[in-house]
Amino acid sequence: MNFHRRTMLRGLASLAFPLPALVKPAGAADRVKIGFLLKTMQEERYQRDKAAFLVRAKALGAEVIFDSANNDEQTQLAAFENMLSRGAQAIVLQPVNTGTAGSMVTSARKGGVKVIGYDAMLVNGKLAPYLEVEPRKYRFRIMNGSNGRFFRFSFGDLLEFQQIGSDQGLLAAPIAIKRLVLAPGERGDLVFDFSGHAGQEVMLKSDSFDLVQFRVSAAPVSNGGELPAVLRPLTRIPETQAIKTRRLTLNEKMDMVQQSMGMLLNNTPWHMPITEKPVLGTTEIWELVNLTEDSHPIHLHLVKFQILDRRKFDTFEYLSKGTMRYLAPPMPPSPSDAGWKDIVRADSGLVTRIIVPFEGFTGRYVWHCHLLEHEDNEMMRPFEVVAS
Repeated sequence: MNFHRRTMLRGLASLAFPLPALVKPAGAADRVKIGFLLKTMQEERYQRDKAAFLVRAKALGAEVIFDSANNDEQTQLAAFENMLSRGAQAIVLQPVNTGTAGSMVTSARKGGVKVIGYDAMLVNGKLAPYLEVEPRKYRFRIMNGSNGRFFRFSFGDLLEFQQIGSDQGLLAAPIAIKRLVLAPGERGDLVFDFSGHAGQEVMLKSDSFDLVQFRVSAAPVSNGGELPAVLRPLTRIPETQAIKTRRLTLNEKMDMVQQSMGMLLNNTPWHMPITEKPVLGTTEIWELVNLTEDSHPIHLHLVKFQILDRRKFDTFEYLSKGTMRYLAPPMPPSPSDAGWKDIVRADSGLVTRIIVPFEGFTGRYVWHCHLLEHEDNEMMRPFEVVAS
């Protein structure tokens, strides 16, 4: 395959207030000025976000210049220039229009002012980026680097592309798809053919969100070879190879008025003794029983594994009686999930089974939910690979 290759990391800057890195201690003579520019204040959540931002900035000794644009591009541009003229050293921006945002970011950077995307998608750290490409095949290695957003990647108006790999390398064969779902931490290896779009613009999207604009040149070029029908041998691990099956729950702790108090793995805090001790050189099946209302991307360090199936079960009966009653036949993994993985989406109300060879090294490792707010609040546990 003679394709151009590009690597793109997906990141989301949403409700992320990186103030400590910008602000000097409270009481400093030259307080940092931070601009906070929203596109509108018509939604209630922006009122709350503004209040939280101001409280946090004040506690850190920063001065905040706030404004909103009433969803008008020119109003936002004028407010942005006003913040620059008033000496803002960093501006947190929620753009009305990503095209206009690009010019604002360029203007700020010339003056050494940092611009931080708020409630907007960043691609490789860039807001509203574009990439000039030739009318030929390109290979993209995509990682969802967001803290909590699930992306549903597509090209243009659901144009077909080829997926050739996932978390741990190539699939057995290319698969033709129009949309790829990636949870935080998951990776996808894609090939898109721009040869039919010479002189056009193609947008990489996630549903209604525009992520990257590809500007395809008009000049014809060689399109390289075709994708091989077989990429590599990929043998499915038989369930009979597993010497142990572990049933592990995903739990949410609630208070007396049913407000969440945090997430746990197997209902066990991080600091409790290690309960999962697989033996080096053996294979296990892990049954991930999701008792919460969220989908959790579960990541195991050290290993690679294969997804066996997902199956709906009666969560109420399990919570009240501790008995497993399945409500539907098992569902095999989709073609996108059929390769080697290190992250698996464990969806709400399902038992997700993975088969895991523990190879390479002994020692202590972790498994955790890849939603940042979950893993940082106890949804992480150690496991220890022990010698035989």
